[in-house]
Amino acid sequence: MQKISHEEFERSLDGNVPGMSKRNTIRLFALPDNMPSEFEVAKKGFSSKAQRFLKPPVRLFGVPAMRRLADEILSWNDKRCFEHMVIYAATPPSLPRTFENSHGMRFWQASVLEALGVKYRISKWSESSRLFKQSGERIIDLCEAALRQNRQEASKLIDQIANLEEKAYEMLRDVS
Repeated sequence: MQKISHEEFERSLDGNVPGMSKRNTIRLFALPDNMPSEFEVAKKGFSSKAQRFLKPPVRLFGVPAMRRLADEILSWNDKRCFEHMVIYAATPPSLPRTFENSHGMRFWQASVLEALGVKYRISKWSESSRLFKQSGERIIDLCEAALRQNRQEASKLIDQIANLEEKAYEMLRDVS
């Protein structure tokens, strides 16, 4: 149970999200009495995400999509395609002037993995954290190469990102 002000409650009811809610919609989240531990939730969540990225149900996602993009980017000629890729990596999603926030949220992911790896003494989580940090650094390099429309360098960087993340996700999947 959580208390909120009447003003905040009114604002929450004033939403209109097509397909999700209309004005005066109330949502109730019922949590089970026997909640799994943080460790169990993290272990299951990391493993599930790893499986989805390593073997996605559709090849438009995950590591297979990165490898495909590395090949396809070599034939790109439209500046807007490169800009779209940079926008997709930025937080918030917009064409950035600097790239410190263009890491595809990998730094945040690395931070969570490192904290939980230390807390639960799971070396594979800490090691995957370092790989995601490296991946984020490569994504920043990729954004810079993309805005220069350097297809060769961008392709090479996407391949490196795929390799780093494949190793990281394999570690996350294999924690027992």
